[in-house]
Amino acid sequence: MSAEPSTIITSQHADSIDAERSPVASLRFRFLGPIVLATLLVTIAISMAAYRFGSRQAQLESDQRFDDLQRTISQANYPFNDNVLRLLSSLTDAELVTLDANDEMIRGTIDSLDEAPQDRSTVVVDRIPYLVRRIPIEGASRRSDGVRQVAVLLDQTQLAQRKRRLIVLPLATGLLTVVPIGLISYLTASRLIRRIRRLQQQVHTIAGGNWKLTIDDTDRDELSRLAHSINQMASELETLWKQAERRQGEKLIAQVAAGMAHQLRNSLTGARMAIELHAREHDDRNDEGITVALDQIEKAEDYVRRIVMLASGRLADAVEMPVAECLRRIRETIGPIASHLRKPLDWNVSPEIEGATVAEGSTFVAGVSNLIQNALQAGQTINIAADRDGETLTVAVVDDGPGVDEAIASEMFEPFVTTKSEGLGLGLSVATRAATTLGGRVEYLRNNHTTEFRFTCNIKS
Repeated sequence: MSAEPSTIITSQHADSIDAERSPVASLRFRFLGPIVLATLLVTIAISMAAYRFGSRQAQLESDQRFDDLQRTISQANYPFNDNVLRLLSSLTDAELVTLDANDEMIRGTIDSLDEAPQDRSTVVVDRIPYLVRRIPIEGASRRSDGVRQVAVLLDQTQLAQRKRRLIVLPLATGLLTVVPIGLISYLTASRLIRRIRRLQQQVHTIAGGNWKLTIDDTDRDELSRLAHSINQMASELETLWKQAERRQGEKLIAQVAAGMAHQLRNSLTGARMAIELHAREHDDRNDEGITVALDQIEKAEDYVRRIVMLASGRLADAVEMPVAECLRRIRETIGPIASHLRKPLDWNVSPEIEGATVAEGSTFVAGVSNLIQNALQAGQTINIAADRDGETLTVAVVDDGPGVDEAIASEMFEPFVTTKSEGLGLGLSVATRAATTLGGRVEYLRNNHTTEFRFTCNIKS
């Protein structure tokens, strides 16, 4: 009996899948967003720092220019006429205005100024801001031109342009850096997301029951190791599912066996009683046909008992028995079958097994008998060899059949695994369980054109 695994996707599960595909929940944007944001913040911080540094440097430069002009102008002993003022203005790149003792303008290089500017103030002339610094003239009382102070006006437009250049350069550099970083991050995240989505789809396929699916991921990173772990998980799930199927089949067989055993035993008992009654009434107790019929009915009852024990988890009653006696029973049971099939059995029993006993004789007989019956169905020539190595007994059953189908080679010893249309797949399972119960194992070997099954178990002298 087999059941197909199924996957139930609820509406909540479907909503979660749709949410994973939405742009907001995508790892691409979660990966790209922090990188772009961090780059922008660093760019803005550097730009602000550059602006503050540039403003301070510009201010220091302006103060330095004022100090240089003060040293030059305060000690000047030449007259400040129009030619001198224009020359000084071109040399210092500043506007100059001379003031008398009453703080009135005498002359200057700027014509649009209405009144004398105050010291350390900012005035706007023709939409141009100027920073003002007044320089007193030493020995002004002795001067013939009446100049007591010279007002120096520095154009602040150049200072503002310098500040803008200082902030624009790092800002532009940062913004230009965001583009390649963002593009590289986007492409990297997209590649990772494609791999994650491929893993997600394949995991859903595995969850749907396709456990033979293998996820191929050649990259040697965490996702590749995750894919390898998923492959292992799928393999383990397949094994667990097959075990569950077998257990379900075993339970079904146990239920059927328990239901049929009583009726089948009653039928066999009735048949045997009828034959025995017939033999007594007609005095045919020594008739060979009746003897064979009674023997076969007895064997059928024994097989029914073994099936019931198999369903309950045991193979036979634990009765110690000599190995030679076990092999004799096997010959008596299998011999007529081999003769009927016209397939002679070649026995090779080592004399060293004399005196050796096996813990559960019926279990040993059931295990080896099943191996020989399988060989009779598979080949034409069957060789059986029994040998002893210390406390270990080995029974080798060799036939010239085609061997086990590769499709079930890895599962041949499991219950209900068979390629025969009318088989139950219990023969090798019974043999394996018998060998395990007796402390041994069953091995399968394919040599040239022969098939060999080795049954090993523990024995006592």
